[in-house]
Amino acid sequence: MTAIMRCFALAWLSAVQVASAQDTTVESPDEAARPHMNDEVARRHFEAGRSLYNIGRFVDAAVEFEEALRLSGRPELHYNVYVSHRDAGNPREAADALRRYMEEVEEPFDRPHLEARLRALEESMAERDRAEAEAVASATAERGPASADAPPRAASGSGIVPWVVVGAGGAVIVAGAVVGVLALSVTSAIEDQCAGDLCPSNYDGLAQDVSEARGLATTADVLVVGGAVLVGAGLLWVLLSPGEPETEAPLPVALGCGAGGCGASWGGRF
Repeated sequence: MTAIMRCFALAWLSAVQVASAQDTTVESPDEAARPHMNDEVARRHFEAGRSLYNIGRFVDAAVEFEEALRLSGRPELHYNVYVSHRDAGNPREAADALRRYMEEVEEPFDRPHLEARLRALEESMAERDRAEAEAVASATAERGPASADAPPRAASGSGIVPWVVVGAGGAVIVAGAVVGVLALSVTSAIEDQCAGDLCPSNYDGLAQDVSEARGLATTADVLVVGGAVLVGAGLLWVLLSPGEPETEAPLPVALGCGAGGCGASWGGRF
């Protein structure tokens, strides 16, 4: 760590160059102060980067060194960026920073060693890219390429839904039949009481029984017609659906009658 910090210090100090000649251009006070201000801000970013590196925040340190580089324009700071990304486990960014250091610094220290490091980073990245490409190719091969000649898979369409409609229609028809039987039963009871279309005078519930019989008959007709419509619609749906319908267990249908009338129910599962 001490050696790395020494390199950081050298990267900054080696960038400081003494001008060999005095610039004769007359500048305004603001223009003359601007480079100095940038240099001071750059030094603060450099110190922040060094502190972040010391506590192991290598990515944040690289950001600070890059800002110091941008403000100061000193290419030696590419080395600081390289070391930070290297220790952060970012080989691609580390290689890029080291390459720019080698290109922009006229006399980099220990050039042969740094060139060997750069080659090792580039070979490592190339090997990783090859491994990733092989993994993608292997996964694609396991899934199997889509055949251009294979016909597209027919959509299951509505699946079991049309058969639900058919089953419901059948259940409604059965319920209508049961209600119809009850209507015939009530009608038969009336006919037994009223032989020859003449009802006895003591038949107090005649009007109620007639009304019940008519109501049951009407209900039976509605259920039978409605059930037939549902069955027809479901079968038409099956015929018009693309692909073969999915086969599922038949839906359970329950019928029942009570004092309030008759009904049907059906159920399924997902």
